[in-house]
Amino acid sequence: MTHSQLRDRSDMISVAGGWHAHLGILADRLHEHTPPGFWSTHAWLEAEYKRQIPVD
Repeated sequence: MTHSQLRDRSDMISVAGGWHAHLGILADRLHEHTPPGFWSTHAWLEAEYKRQIPVD
């Protein structure tokens, strides 16, 4: 899956965190688990992506 036309690093980090959180929720639901809250997960993932996506 490719999400294109992101304006900058900030958009990349937010979108990456959002996709990652949503897909994690989907996987949890498919396995009949209760997923963690979206926004707390998204915030944690954004912090991780900030560490992994280089600053230009």
